[in-house]
Amino acid sequence: MRRKTLPMILLLALAITSIVHIHQIPMLETKAATPILRIVDTYNITQLNMTFNVNITITDVSNLFLWVVDLKWNASVIEVTTGDPQGIRRVVGGKYVYFNLYEGPFLKEVHETSFVCNKIDNTQGELTHLGAAYTSLGSGASGSGLLATMNFTCLSVGETTIEIVDSVLMSSQQQSIAHQRVNGTVTGKPPPIPPIWTQLWFQGTIVGIAVVAVVATTFRYRKKIAQRLPKREKETDELVEEELRFQKSRI
Repeated sequence: MRRKTLPMILLLALAITSIVHIHQIPMLETKAATPILRIVDTYNITQLNMTFNVNITITDVSNLFLWVVDLKWNASVIEVTTGDPQGIRRVVGGKYVYFNLYEGPFLKEVHETSFVCNKIDNTQGELTHLGAAYTSLGSGASGSGLLATMNFTCLSVGETTIEIVDSVLMSSQQQSIAHQRVNGTVTGKPPPIPPIWTQLWFQGTIVGIAVVAVVATTFRYRKKIAQRLPKREKETDELVEEELRFQKSRI
């Protein structure tokens, strides 16, 4: 019986190997996340002439060499703040004006960049060709980070969208990088309350309950063991005495 079974097993193994070889099981491909170019929402802008920052961020990008955006907003609600010599300098009405626009660290932490804006129009509420690029050839930046910070002044308490009208991301190989755009909002409203399970007090409470449950369970098991020990000791003594009696009876 054993001699007949072994060849059958070998034939079955060969058949399975042939089937797997012919019909390869497709492997799931891991696709890279699509980069997201985002204007970060800003809340609690409730006072006239209040200045505040709005960030432009990028997430999940690879080999970014250059980025450019065109932005638009409601010019009656906010305007780009002016006056900081560390900002971008433009000629307005025959004189230099500094606009409070600043490059973020994402690109320039790799190597030297140029940060520019072709047109800054507070009357229309527009930024045209705001962006940065490396000044020399080399690899680009990868990952997620801050591209730029824009400082605005509140002209009227209300709400406006800062819309990404157009945008370009380019790699060091001068190839366009596909990406998603997410517009931002400036509002006097408070930020939305995050889900309860993301709040520290809730997480701390859950951890506390878990610790108490573990301690209580450990104590309960220790108590049960302690209650059973005397019984086991009594059973052992009885067995010893019984053995002694048996030995005496044989003498």
